[in-house]
Amino acid sequence: RLESIIKKREINPISLVRENEYYYTSILLEELELATKSFKDKDIFIRTSDLIDENEKNPLLGYRGIRRALDENIVLKAEFNIIKKLNESGHKTKIVFPFVSDVGELRKAKDLMREIGINNDIGIMLETPASCETIDYFCKEGIKFIIFGTDNLTQLILGIDNSNDKISKSFNEKHPALLRNIQKVIGVCKQFNVETNLVG
Repeated sequence: RLESIIKKREINPISLVRENEYYYTSILLEELELATKSFKDKDIFIRTSDLIDENEKNPLLGYRGIRRALDENIVLKAEFNIIKKLNESGHKTKIVFPFVSDVGELRKAKDLMREIGINNDIGIMLETPASCETIDYFCKEGIKFIIFGTDNLTQLILGIDNSNDKISKSFNEKHPALLRNIQKVIGVCKQFNVETNLVG
């Protein structure tokens, strides 16, 4: 999760890339090289930054994820350049796109990858009901894996804000609606030989 590094270093990636892209990429590359030095021969999953404005009325449904990354693509391009450098140093990196809702978003991200000159395996975070319902489209578009983000997915399927104390007691990651969606997605992914993973 690149935003973990961004938060740790207390930087504004959009402003920093505009002012000094080299410094931004150097910061992330330094942290990633440190984190991955023991995994030289293993797959490394790098999730592109999911920049969220906490001042929005509802950050969960706000300007974030892949849609923001595509709009403000100077940051996404910089992150692709970092991945390119990791590729060149021998790392086996796989790219994860966060909060995807439409296969068109994935196609645009792939266009940017081609522009930068990388061809890593790609996958998506399964965090929205839309991506669950259209998982076959994503599989046909060439994803190699998916990662269920059950916290966001549960909130969106159940219509519950987990940060709201008045209703958070109803947050249930074992709700039949969530489990049915997960089961259906896994079934489709098996048909396309797409790997499935899960995080909370």
